[in-house]
Amino acid sequence: MKYLKSSNWIYMVLILPLLTADGVLAVMLSRNHPLVVALILGVLAFAWVKIIGKFSHLPYKKRAYSDLEKIDLDIPSEWAVEVYASPRMAEYDFLTRIVELISPMSFGGKPAAVAVNPEVLKKEGKTFMQIAVMREIERYARRIPVKLFALIALPVTLFIGVILFFFNYHQMLTSYFNLAALNLLLPFALMLLFLLSLFFWNSRISRYDTLLDTAMLKYFSKHEVIEYVKRMEMLMEKGDKEKSKVFNEHFLSSRVRKIEEYRKK
Repeated sequence: MKYLKSSNWIYMVLILPLLTADGVLAVMLSRNHPLVVALILGVLAFAWVKIIGKFSHLPYKKRAYSDLEKIDLDIPSEWAVEVYASPRMAEYDFLTRIVELISPMSFGGKPAAVAVNPEVLKKEGKTFMQIAVMREIERYARRIPVKLFALIALPVTLFIGVILFFFNYHQMLTSYFNLAALNLLLPFALMLLFLLSLFFWNSRISRYDTLLDTAMLKYFSKHEVIEYVKRMEMLMEKGDKEKSKVFNEHFLSSRVRKIEEYRKK
């Protein structure tokens, strides 16, 4: 059996240095206004505390699942995991909490705890939940959540940092670059790059979904995986607007087609 390694620290490494750099640039920009500087430093300190608190345990601390009950779901995984039923996950139906891998800062060489929604297990069946748990384990082991977080957090913090740097060193920059280019082309270029990063982030979500779908074919039949994908889409589309449903149906058809066309090597 293999033991999962925590990814929590990676979130902090990704966000805290750039967030601090943005804070320093904001303080420099406001250095003639002591009250504003104090406010910025207070917000920065608060952000540090909240970020460390949030990413120390994902998605929540284990004690938040005070009602965990160990179950035998017969997961066909090489990773050391223990599966628990958590009635608390079924308290609010609109949240659609199905499976959550409880991640502390360190697993300490112990099996990872995976919490599942007992109501969904009862309604959808054992095979559905086995696939859901296996996908969550593989998703975590491949550090997919971290990669998707990076694709959003890094462009946002860099975007803010570049703007703050521009205002801090505007006079110096204008001595090297054309004023019109700085004032007009730079904002346009930044916005274009930001929109491209969002597009890339969205395409990666689709790619990772396909990757996990095909990874499940190592343990389950094509029919079982396709049924899981269809049922999961129905569970997740509650309250979606009509336009979103059309897009989701297109995405679902694409995923199903790729599963059907997949050939094991």
